[in-house]
Formats: sequence, structure tokens, C-alpha cells
Amino acid sequence: MLALKVISAFGRGKASVAFGTPIRVLVPGDPHGFTYLTFLRYTAAGTAHTLTMMRGQTHAKAVAAADAAATDIYVDTAMKDGAGNALAAADLVGIELDDGSWHLGILDTSGWDAATKKIILTSGTVIPAGRSVAIGGAVVSFGIPGDANHANFTLTGTASATTSYPAVANAGPVCKSPYRNSPILISSDNATATGTIEAVAAVYAKR
Repeated sequence: MLALKVISAFGRGKASVAFGTPIRVLVPGDPHGFTYLTFLRYTAAGTAHTLTMMRGQTHAKAVAAADAAATDIYVDTAMKDGAGNALAAADLVGIELDDGSWHLGILDTSGWDAATKKIILTSGTVIPAGRSVAIGGAVVSFGIPGDANHANFTLTGTASATTSYPAVANAGPVCKSPYRNSPILISSDNATATGTIEAVAAVYAKR
């Protein structure tokens, strides 16, 4: 693996939901470095699932504060999905919260208001209780897993098996964010038979 001057690290364990609903893990950004997804372990049940490593497409900043339970996030630039189109219903976004953590939002049927540069979140992905979005907080768009810009960052898990990526320890990162303070969203289609993201590891570096 390329030698990096690591400034911080991230890790988490299992994530799973009943089949038919995507499994999503947001690897947070770090304001001091690029995000390197260094390890992913996935268990597919009777069906081989598709895993997509979604890198940020548009990187914006919040221009107005948003409190807990807010659905509307105003940003400073037009936001695009992974196919170069304006955001729309069901597109995914990462939002930096006041405590430095990140929140995964989904656009509702109203989606994106181009005139006011406003993201409108679903009622199920509002800003969490006890948290808020500060002016200047980072907002990153992903689009959806099927968008063209994510095509080079897809993996297919082996049916009825647990697979590690990379298969050989320290073989290199799975992917890298395009900018500093840019999260990576891992998404499994989780089709037909329930899968599990067993473990995720990432590091942050200045280059």
C-alpha cells in the first residue's frame, strides 16, 4: 500500500437490514485530509450483492444554519448527482453536523430547489435530535448508486460467502475521496437475500 502520513482513522462494525432495503454506511470526511477507504468486509447470503463506493460529486457549504428536525438545507452552489444532472428525489447527500459528525440524507419528492439552492430531505432523514448544521458546514452530493460516475467503484460480493476488499492485507485502498473533508458512502443493493457489511476501515491523509 502507498505510504501515507495518516492523520486520523475511522472504523466501524456490522450494518445490516432486511433484504430489499439498501445497506448504507457513510464513512465521514475529515477537514484535514482526504478519505481513503482501506478495508471492507461483506457477507452475501444466497445472492451476490452489488456494492458501490460512492464518492462525492458536488462539494458545497451550508449558507444558513439548520436545527434538529430540519428538512431544508440551503447551500452555496448548484448540486449535481453522479450523472451530472441536478439533484432529484431519492438522491443521497452527506451533511456535516455541528459536532463534526456526518449525517446521511435522502432527498424527498420535492428534491432540489434550483432557484434557492435548497436541498429538501425526507421526513425520515431530517437533521438528528441534538444536532444542527452550522453556516459553512460541508454538504456533499452522491446521487444514487446507479449513476454513471460510480461505475468504476462497484464490487460484486460472492453469493453465500464473506469477502474482504482488498483480498490481500495492505494491497491498497479500495477508493479515495476527490477532496479533503469528503465522505465516502458504501451502498449494498441487498437484493433477494439479506447481506451484512461486516467491517469498514478508513484513514485520512493530507494528500
